[in-house]
Amino acid sequence: MRNIILTITYLAISISVLGQTTLTRKSFDKLVTRQIKKYDWASVTLDSATSTIYNLPFTDIKQKPKGFTLEDFECEVNAIIIAEVLIDIKTQKKALLTFGVCPEDEFYLYDLDTKKAIATFSALNIIVPGNGSIYTAGHLNEFNLRRKYTYDGTTFKEDKQPFYYIGLKSVTLKEIKLFSDKELTTPLAVISAGYEVEVLLAEQPFGNKVYLVRTSFGLTGWALLKAEQYKSVDIEGLFYNND
Repeated sequence: MRNIILTITYLAISISVLGQTTLTRKSFDKLVTRQIKKYDWASVTLDSATSTIYNLPFTDIKQKPKGFTLEDFECEVNAIIIAEVLIDIKTQKKALLTFGVCPEDEFYLYDLDTKKAIATFSALNIIVPGNGSIYTAGHLNEFNLRRKYTYDGTTFKEDKQPFYYIGLKSVTLKEIKLFSDKELTTPLAVISAGYEVEVLLAEQPFGNKVYLVRTSFGLTGWALLKAEQYKSVDIEGLFYNND
């Protein structure tokens, strides 16, 4: 009888657990994303309720941002005026966000009063939640670089991360050696060309030579990898994508 009661109790708990729905959320799921006019490889994610969206060249805007002229912007005729965005909800500070390629892909924030640049972000994607932080992403260096910046009342300064996440699932183009330490003194494994790997982490936003790599089996180790300009050498997809 005791075993029967325990079994029924276990089944009841199991059914109850299975019946529950786990609710999950993704980052910035309440914001909207727009591709940049003329530069559809770039995008902006923002709060449409607190933004005045233009997403046009300055000369194509009928009701232009108050007080601005074409000469106020970096890139001038190449600049896309994206939106007036809320950058700090505590102070209700707003700024004008633009994008241009001159010659590198960059976002610019301009003070609405002084018309001076507040900050510049080298990126392909920018996220402006309006809470005093800005997030950027894009493969403009060796990999898709994700960064976070915080407004200090004057400009945006990057928040230092212990590592930069890469998450590049790819294949080896050459034989690579894995080591247990970043100094590459203790051998761990050798991976032949054509094997599945994932490049996980790097310590710097650019100029890296040593990366943390995971094999398809699940071993992780540090590897010395080349990333030439516009050309993958050791791992497909790991290359310097900028001038």
